[in-house]
Amino acid sequence: METAIVSGDWSDRWLGLMMTAFAAAVLLVVRGLVAEETSPLFAALITAAAATLAVSRYVGLAEGPLIAFGASSVLFLRRALQSDDAVAWRHGAVMLALAANVKNEGIALAVSVAISASLNRRRGWSGFGRMLAIGISVVVARVSLRCGINAASPRPRPWARSGRTVTTARPLVQAER
Repeated sequence: METAIVSGDWSDRWLGLMMTAFAAAVLLVVRGLVAEETSPLFAALITAAAATLAVSRYVGLAEGPLIAFGASSVLFLRRALQSDDAVAWRHGAVMLALAANVKNEGIALAVSVAISASLNRRRGWSGFGRMLAIGISVVVARVSLRCGINAASPRPRPWARSGRTVTTARPLVQAER
């Protein structure tokens, strides 16, 4: 990918297509879950209203996937708390883990959802263990793959990072000449 960016062969339309796919996926989740609770007309109206929030205008940033994973997880976990559906618990927990893996705001969402789910006296603790297990697996995966979490990592040294970037990019630029 770096070679495509340096040489100018990278096309932004694929990134836009990915953002569109994330928005379409969250709208399909909204439509599917709302259609089970209301009439088809009202479900379509709610989906149209959700489209204004689901579609990120910042193509290329992580807001699109964060919105898709975060909104889907909250909706699935809402369903799980209402009906104690094991499939909805799993879907919600996996989507919440993916949201936590995308951005630091996803980690904050995961913590707040876990706390609020545990405060539900009827069904909160049964799903809290599932969400905790998936959350721990995400943290282990990020640590083992050496993916830094900005909020949890030590203060970054900009000169070290820029030096690493320059030494990495130099062979790419020279190869293109």
